[in-house]
Amino acid sequence: MYVWLACQSFNFEPMDFNHWDIILFIPLLFAAWKGFSKGLIIELASIAALIAGVYVAANFSEIVGAQLKSWFELEGTWSGYLAFILTFVGVVFAVYALAKILEKAVNLVALKLVNKLAGLVFGIVKMALILSIVLNIVSWFDHLVPVMSKSEPQNSLLFEPILKSAPTILPILTESGWMEKAEEVAAPLFEMEGEGLEDDND
Repeated sequence: MYVWLACQSFNFEPMDFNHWDIILFIPLLFAAWKGFSKGLIIELASIAALIAGVYVAANFSEIVGAQLKSWFELEGTWSGYLAFILTFVGVVFAVYALAKILEKAVNLVALKLVNKLAGLVFGIVKMALILSIVLNIVSWFDHLVPVMSKSEPQNSLLFEPILKSAPTILPILTESGWMEKAEEVAAPLFEMEGEGLEDDND
């Protein structure tokens, strides 16, 4: 019922949707709900925490490791691993703590709904980019070994816009020419595999 109403509001016929739309719509819907429930601040903090955690741990875990050695007399390898993990976790918790404080401040000035709606939009955009990167990789493999193209993704309403979203927003995906370079390396492998299958059939 809800899907039908959505179709009518955008002048889409339900028959225009195919299985690709369902596959893509489910994660987008989940991302929208997750983004709305968390809000923009926490959504941004989740990304910032990962980036900051990896950066700080990679550059400053040696200092933490040296301190752990002096405290617990740990071996070099173990102290390095433990220092990286502790530094990463510490930074992630610190970023989340700051985000929670900022979120409470935003809620106090009656911007909670704005934060939630912005989180919903950000969640959809983030998931669309993730799906776009995945679809671009799958489409590249499909160019070598046609499988996905047989399922008629061109008849999907969501497939083409999502496929193009990442290369549009992140031009490095197309400007770097990584797909062409990867094809040059992988194509002979697929040709060899195809010849092997033909020999087996003979």
